[in-house]
Amino acid sequence: MNRRLLVPALLSLAGLTACVPVVMTAMFATVPQKLYFHPVTGPGAATGGTAMKGSASGVTSGSMTVTLADGERCQGTWSRVDPAQAQRELSDAWDQVYGAGFFTRAVLGARDRIGAKLVGDRGTVIEVACIRPDLQGESRRRGPLQGVARDSAGTVYKVTE
Repeated sequence: MNRRLLVPALLSLAGLTACVPVVMTAMFATVPQKLYFHPVTGPGAATGGTAMKGSASGVTSGSMTVTLADGERCQGTWSRVDPAQAQRELSDAWDQVYGAGFFTRAVLGARDRIGAKLVGDRGTVIEVACIRPDLQGESRRRGPLQGVARDSAGTVYKVTE
């Protein structure tokens, strides 16, 4: 089911109607969404570029996990980031992964943004930032997840679904 139709559908099942349209965009489903962390630069990129598998769940916040190439399991919570917040900590990672100027052009104006801090069972810390951009010319539909991450060893990752 289309996530944007979930609230009106639930209201309809309950016999209620909404006078004002309800718009709710979920970053992830309530069931775990598969994520892939592709090493781009840094020490972790020496693994041959093999993507690490992860998952995330929740609608406006939730849990996120990833298992690194060495088997370390990193987990934490993600939450929405206010579009007005700059969240510049990973601005250089966005530009490394998606091209020069991407952070300014696409991330700063994105309505659907999340941030997460994952901590591994061996001490690795990973900062994650993702957006779900508007599709060109459409205000209610979102494109595929785009994201970046950086671990405490300096590896930069591209995060995809």
